Amino acid sequence: MLVCIGGASPRHLVDTLSLPLLTLTKLYIDSTVNWVQQCLNDPNFPTPSPKRHHREALIKALSSERTSRANFKDHVNTFSSACRGIEYSGTSSSNNNIDIGYNLILLSNRDEDFRRPAKQAHIWKDTKYVLGGQDQTPSREGGTWLCLNTVQSKIGVLLNLTSHLFEGKNINGQSRGFIVPNYVNNPEINLDLYMDELQKVKVNYTGFNFLGIERQIESKKWRAKYISNVSADSLPIEIKTSPFGFSNHIYGDENAFEKTRLGCQLFKTLLNDLTDHYKKPITDEKELIHRAFSLLSDTTLFHNDSNLGCVYSHYTKANRDQISSIHVKTTEEEPTYGTRTSTVLIVRNDQTGVFIEKTLSNLLVDSSEWTENKWHFKLNDIDESPVLIN
Repeated sequence: MLVCIGGASPRHLVDTLSLPLLTLTKLYIDSTVNWVQQCLNDPNFPTPSPKRHHREALIKALSSERTSRANFKDHVNTFSSACRGIEYSGTSSSNNNIDIGYNLILLSNRDEDFRRPAKQAHIWKDTKYVLGGQDQTPSREGGTWLCLNTVQSKIGVLLNLTSHLFEGKNINGQSRGFIVPNYVNNPEINLDLYMDELQKVKVNYTGFNFLGIERQIESKKWRAKYISNVSADSLPIEIKTSPFGFSNHIYGDENAFEKTRLGCQLFKTLLNDLTDHYKKPITDEKELIHRAFSLLSDTTLFHNDSNLGCVYSHYTKANRDQISSIHVKTTEEEPTYGTRTSTVLIVRNDQTGVFIEKTLSNLLVDSSEWTENKWHFKLNDIDESPVLIN
């Protein structure tokens, strides 16, 4: 699955590749790269011990005094991928006053067994404002990989992690599909509290990456937090890098699949093109949506992806190659696995938005026929449900 998320200010991205999000905010990518290089050359930069993740050292540095001296702001960017996604959420920066017109853009692919029953995105029963697809597998009915709550301004994205990563840990745990609705469809819990509670029980689930995204009521800014259960000791992480992407791997650039990196690059190119290198807002929403789905349809294969090879070392080389692209389409005459759902979610600055889902129509008959549904929605409006507009 691939996920991408992004937002209102052109050069500030937050990426999620779940293979569902990408969030763009106030952090300049070039500034980040230069600053990290300076840190790595600094003898005082915190060096990770053999038992400590390199990312944790970077997070420690990002929270230090040096961060404020570098004039970093609030940012969230996401790009995720067997599911993949990119997310962008953003606000204007003191160094760049151009507003691109959107404060969140999310792109997501769902790769799944074609024989697994699921409902396409719809307004959930007993609620007027939760929108997303749902699993229909017996005993797992109601779980989901991606959904939006328009009243609470919450989004949840879930990616599976192969049991191969767990090395004999809990691989037969609870179904992870309910992690998303337990957050998104719960008015009594916010992002921080949910992450704290999930941290306590995450070992009970089969392997997962979970991304929670929430719009703050007072600041009206989007926040994203990530949690995984590969390690019982790892803590939830607030995403403040730009861009940010995740897929079916542990979060962090050193673990990223090549398709995750490609998705982030394509997303940055998309924003560059549509804003004339951040000199103007995006004026052609149809082109934005078209380019977003083109990104999610990219079939570039990476035959020598070492990170993907480590995660899926129990697969044959041929099978690894087939899942190495952003859009997975296997070569079998009658394929039973691949990308079966693509989603683009955008939120405009006036807090209206669209949720567009493309789903394979006849999964086991014709892998080229897609059904598209589009909803219009408005955030924080208890009187207005998402409206199907096609």
